[in-house]
Amino acid sequence: MVRGIRILSAAALLAAVAPTTASAATLGDLGLSAEQLAAIRSQAAGGRTSAPGITFGSPAAFGAGWGAIGFGVGGTTLPDNAGDDDYDGAASVVFGLGNAADYVALETVVTAVSLRESFGDDGNVGFKLHTQLPGRMAVGVGVENTMRWGRPKDAGTESSHYVVATKFVDWGSMPVAVNLGLGDERFNDPGDSGVNLFGGLALGFAAGWSGIADWSGNTLNLGVSAAPLPRTPLTFTAGVTNVTERFDADSEFAAGIGYTVLFK
Repeated sequence: MVRGIRILSAAALLAAVAPTTASAATLGDLGLSAEQLAAIRSQAAGGRTSAPGITFGSPAAFGAGWGAIGFGVGGTTLPDNAGDDDYDGAASVVFGLGNAADYVALETVVTAVSLRESFGDDGNVGFKLHTQLPGRMAVGVGVENTMRWGRPKDAGTESSHYVVATKFVDWGSMPVAVNLGLGDERFNDPGDSGVNLFGGLALGFAAGWSGIADWSGNTLNLGVSAAPLPRTPLTFTAGVTNVTERFDADSEFAAGIGYTVLFK
């Protein structure tokens, strides 16, 4: 497993196994954040207020604003070099300030990076400033893996910065989310510096369902997301990371569940 695969392994996230492993995880990795729900909810028809995910490894430009708090938990299988553990997980809380539809909003993600080893002792924070544009589009700029505590701080991992744009288009009767951005650190190949391209597509092939192809900057991830209850903001996402097995790393299975509370 390499730095670019943002899955939920404690060993990987904290660089305890290899110094080039991933350094952070958020709900957005599994398409579970409040940003995904807000993005498609604004476009949904027929009274549906829940929405499937639109990313599986990359950040999206739509984000949480005032009145939305998201909770999520996810897990992943671990590579052979991760020690005795076969899987691990992480949990996040997402909340927003401001109004992206009228001006800008700031999304904050607080993540506990392991569910198996001293939960809450290790984690990080991410921020994203985002705004919505005409034509079902949004742009955002953010930082991940900052304000680290516990082993992420001790490991000396770097924060990742990015800019991203997301737009919804229609392919016949099916909505498509197009995501494209530039980022450093985890979005690069191991050992590379500067910025790299990431992005993906999410196809809404049925009500409450999406299929996701996501290029995280160095690995291809494929997933399926579902919001089975039309008026309950509950989302399930599952799939395979690093499907092409780049960097001599095996593909891994990842899955998660998220829920958004709307209080405005």
